[in-house]
Amino acid sequence: MDKTGFYDWVTALLPQEYAGSGLMLGIMIAMTPGFFAWKHYNRWVEKKLNVTGKYYEDGFYKQPEKKPKDESSSD
Repeated sequence: MDKTGFYDWVTALLPQEYAGSGLMLGIMIAMTPGFFAWKHYNRWVEKKLNVTGKYYEDGFYKQPEKKPKDESSSD
């Protein structure tokens, strides 16, 4: 991304005193596709290797699992 001049373009959009913030914003924007691809690559590897576990984001986005009712306890 640096060779394309993207970081210079982002920092040029902001006033000189905010050039550091613009650079940080440019870095975050440039890294977003890489993080997305890395997440899906890791999920694919875990699926191929049968890795089980709980993902951190599942606690926020996934619907809670409903526990089956225990029919033997109803007397």
